[in-house]
Amino acid sequence: MADLAGEVNLQEQTQILPISVCILCKNEEDRLANCLSSIQYFGETIVLDTGSTDQSVALAKECGANVFEDEWKGFTESRKTLFSLANHPWILWIDADEVMTNEFITELFNLFKTPPKYTSYQVNRIVQFQNQWIKHGVWFPDYNIRLFKSDSWTMEDKLVHESIIVRGESGRLNSLIEHHTYRDWADQKQRSEKYSSLWALQKAQDNKQCNCLSQWTHSAFAFIRCYLLKKGFLDGILGFKIATAISQEVFLKYKKLYHLLNQHE
Repeated sequence: MADLAGEVNLQEQTQILPISVCILCKNEEDRLANCLSSIQYFGETIVLDTGSTDQSVALAKECGANVFEDEWKGFTESRKTLFSLANHPWILWIDADEVMTNEFITELFNLFKTPPKYTSYQVNRIVQFQNQWIKHGVWFPDYNIRLFKSDSWTMEDKLVHESIIVRGESGRLNSLIEHHTYRDWADQKQRSEKYSSLWALQKAQDNKQCNCLSQWTHSAFAFIRCYLLKKGFLDGILGFKIATAISQEVFLKYKKLYHLLNQHE
């Protein structure tokens, strides 16, 4: 997507941002090069590989990242290990399927011209899927804390959809990060199966209750919310397909949760 001009000319930029870019990686050789294409602007880039069987490790080293290898410990624990490797005052959490735009990097340089006001910043991501930018539905906007001080964070112990908790106030950045999420529909379905199982297990541990109708009511509302309330229909046929896929994943979540809660009856 098009990058907007900013106050900083990146081609003439000689300063380095006081940021550790932190990336968790496993079998991402087809996307990692794009993710690492802007690391020259940062104090360091750390890639924690958790068992790749492709060329991800070699590619990350070739791109200039500091590469560490560790066993997979789950989303939260592996992410904690990754962030603990940071050596700079700020951490930028980037996933291997994400790309920093010139607009985003320019905004970071403008932000760090003076000491940042907040201890963390939310970043908005825009998804590209099936060669289309998704600008509506529940996928956009998608704000998450991704930039934060390296001495001010903690994480809740979650099996899936882990998030950062930062002391102090949080601000928002205006520019976008590209999110090249699922490779195709088969990838989406595979991850939906995996994440719905982890979600159900987490909620069962949290003693979340549901009944035999929950999978139907929650999935129906998920479709209505994504396609109608969040205007997913403005993304055309793909918007309908995405809303359907999200509804199906919600159905799986509650179906699996209901099974876990009632498996001993």
